[in-house]
Amino acid sequence: MWIEFLISAFIVIAAGFKLTSYGDEISEKSNISGGLIGFFLLALATSLPELITSLSAVLRQDAPEMCLGNIFGSNLFNLVILFLLDIFSRKSVFKFSTKEDIKSISFIYVISLLAIIPMILSSFMNIRFFDGFRFNIESFLIFAFYIYILKNFREDDKQEKLPDEKQKQSLVGVYTKFTVAALFIVVAGIFLTESVDKIAETYSLGKTFAGSLLLAFVTSLPEASVSLSAVRIGAVEMAIGNILGSNVFNVFIVFFADAASSKQLLYLKEVANSSATGLFSLLMLSVAFLGFLFKAGKSRVFGYRLSVFSFLILIIYFAGMYVTYLVK
Repeated sequence: MWIEFLISAFIVIAAGFKLTSYGDEISEKSNISGGLIGFFLLALATSLPELITSLSAVLRQDAPEMCLGNIFGSNLFNLVILFLLDIFSRKSVFKFSTKEDIKSISFIYVISLLAIIPMILSSFMNIRFFDGFRFNIESFLIFAFYIYILKNFREDDKQEKLPDEKQKQSLVGVYTKFTVAALFIVVAGIFLTESVDKIAETYSLGKTFAGSLLLAFVTSLPEASVSLSAVRIGAVEMAIGNILGSNVFNVFIVFFADAASSKQLLYLKEVANSSATGLFSLLMLSVAFLGFLFKAGKSRVFGYRLSVFSFLILIIYFAGMYVTYLVK
């Protein structure tokens, strides 16, 4: 059980790192701006573990609560990465904020609420829209809004130019390696969800908590590695973009999970506890928003030089995990 978890987790992490390097190579050879690649392709690469493990939780384990726990738990952990970046960055991570970061956070708010509100209304008030359908109308809205985000960023980005023939030929090899790494994640992700399901049952953790903690931690390690590597080379803006882009894509996974489910995913009573994890992710996002808005600097917090906003993000994360454990 634990051996299966550790081996599959190692494969997911290693393949995730490879995906990220290939995504960066595609960015250089395709002449597409780093901002667009970082927010979408890099976010897709580092969020592929979340996609596969979430779909596996629905299709193979019949564990929708683990699926949504993984999605929102990953968003929680991704925001904790801001705390880590703040420690390793010479200046406060919030000093590097841009208008695009503020816009990205507003997008995360909207797309997250499209998933969280139906869970709350259905579980606690028995209010459901278009009940009786196999598919949540809210999931379609999530899909439509993600397409809007993509279109919005493409319109803002004016740096694209077509690659020449030599670059196109070299891109074929990179895309091939990208696909192979993705296949490793697909296979390992299936075994990973099965092992987490066994761990949750053995230790009576609850599948929402297991998804929010174990699955979310492992599947978010590629984001952590990429972001910390970006800070080491001075590309803090890219690190921030990767985190925010991954959070947007993670919620987009709800659309695929709902399509794969035989029932309306967001209306299932089993996913009620996941709404708490989602709300904590929005609370952490609010703190990050204020930090970016005011370009908060560092101060001395318990002997460490970091932003107060980063410290608050860490506190909210542990509070969220504690509440998720209590309601498991």
